Amino acid sequence: MGETGCTCCAEDTMAVATARAVDGVLELLRRQVRRPEAAHHVADYLRGLLADLDRKHGGQLADHAGYAHPRGMQRVLDRFVWDAEAVREPPAGSQQDRTRRHA
Repeated sequence: MGETGCTCCAEDTMAVATARAVDGVLELLRRQVRRPEAAHHVADYLRGLLADLDRKHGGQLADHAGYAHPRGMQRVLDRFVWDAEAVREPPAGSQQDRTRRHA
C-alpha cells in the first residue's frame, strides 16, 4: 500500500505527550491543595474527567478511580478552595508557559 499522506504522530508518541501534559496540569493543581490526600483526589478527579465515561458525576468518577464512596471526589468541588487565577496562569518559565506562548 502507498503512503496516505497522514502527518499524524504515532499513537504511542501522542500518548506519552498527553500523559506529560496531564502531569503538568496536575502539578499546577497540586500546588492549590495542602494535603497529599487532597492532591490524590484532585488527580483522580481530573483523570476521571478525561476518561471515556458515559456520565461524569461524583459517583461515576469515584467508581472509575476505585473509591468505595464518592466523598473524595465530591470534596474536590464542594470543600476545596481554589485560586482560579493561579491555576489558570502557569508559572513563568514552566513548560505550560512556554507551550502557551508558542501556540
